[in-house]
Amino acid sequence: MQEVRLRNSGKTFNVIKAFDKSTYGAVASAKILLSQRKTFSSATVDRFDGLVLAGSDGNWHFATAICGYSGNGPVATAVILELFGFGKKDDVLRTISSGGDSATFSFSK
Repeated sequence: MQEVRLRNSGKTFNVIKAFDKSTYGAVASAKILLSQRKTFSSATVDRFDGLVLAGSDGNWHFATAICGYSGNGPVATAVILELFGFGKKDDVLRTISSGGDSATFSFSK
């Protein structure tokens, strides 16, 4: 496990790093976790530091599923959040594409 601090939210998590050398890798890693029936109760999205899924199956950090303003990073983030039941991709994408450089978003279920 590794400690990750999300700069914008100020939250620190002990995480397992997802294998995500690219946004495609982030989605592929999320699909593997889903196939292993991993569940998560909350998610934190940080404009610069990526996505953390948290729950009883551990905390997973996706560094390349970055919530930028447009492009592959935000789409990957929205896809991952939809996979784990945090909302519909288009709704999530609208939410995480708003805000300035210090934006952070929290999701729970």
